[in-house]
This record gives sequence, C-alpha cells and structure tokens, in this order.
Amino acid sequence: MDVIVGADLAQQIDMWHDAEILRTLVRVGVVPRPGGSTVVPDGWESYEIPMEPVDLSSSFIREVPPTLENLKKFIPASVIPLYQSSRG
Repeated sequence: MDVIVGADLAQQIDMWHDAEILRTLVRVGVVPRPGGSTVVPDGWESYEIPMEPVDLSSSFIREVPPTLENLKKFIPASVIPLYQSSRG
C-alpha cells in the first residue's frame, strides 16, 4: 500500500502515530512542494512522484469552506464526492 505525502511532511513521518508499524506496511510517495525536501527518514521505502511542485496542502483544503464552488477550485471534480463523504 502507498501513502502519498507532500515534501513538506516527508521528514516528519517518523513522528506519526504508530510510525514503526506504518513503516512496515506502506511505501511513501512524495509529491514535490516548494521549499520541501523529498527525502524521507532512513528505514522507509519511498519514491518521488515526478511532477511540478504543488503549492497546495491538505491542511489548506480542510480549512476551505467546503462549498462545491470552493472545492472545484482546488480538487478534481471526480474527487469531490469522495472528499465530501469523508467529511461526513
């Protein structure tokens, strides 16, 4: 299984809850971010996702008022229903 993170979080994955267990279960795909390092701590299987750096974070998306108009600015239309269902 893969987990995708932004380069701004790649160095922090050792601090995640149950990181020792997660390390044995997943590969980490790292999306380039402005000013972020795509290097993950030792012991993680990882790869860089080849694309232009993205200046958009999941934290930002969670803070945007979840109107359909707002979401269409930042999330592909096919992903919006999944996002909305995960927010309850």
